[in-house]
This record gives sequence, structure tokens and C-alpha cells, in this order.
Amino acid sequence: MDWKHLIAEIRARDLTLEQIRAECGFSSRGHVLDVQNGRLATVRWEVGDKLIRMHKRVTREAKATQ
Repeated sequence: MDWKHLIAEIRARDLTLEQIRAECGFSSRGHVLDVQNGRLATVRWEVGDKLIRMHKRVTREAKATQ
């Protein structure tokens, strides 16, 4: 899974690192940033699952408002 790409698309919808951290269960904003910048390539299953769900939700919402 391309976590970096998912986070970039979520951030493009004006969500903050803190919002991603809180909703997905990252331990800190720094961890979200490390994944976004490619310094971390893997995430825990629980975090990845929530990140995929968040990505689906925000992209669906963006399509609905277009």
C-alpha cells in the first residue's frame, strides 16, 4: 500500500496532520509526517485500516461536492 500517496491525497483536502493522527491512531503528528515524507514505509494494521477508511471518506466527500 502506498501510505505516502494516501496521506498526500487526504492532506490535499485541507486536513491537518493532527486530524489524521487523531482519526487513524498514529502516535504523533511526527509519525504521520514521517510516513508522508517516505521516512517510514510501514504502519500498524490498525492504523493502515483507519487510514484507508479515512481516505475513502474524504475522497467520496470531495466527489460529492464537485
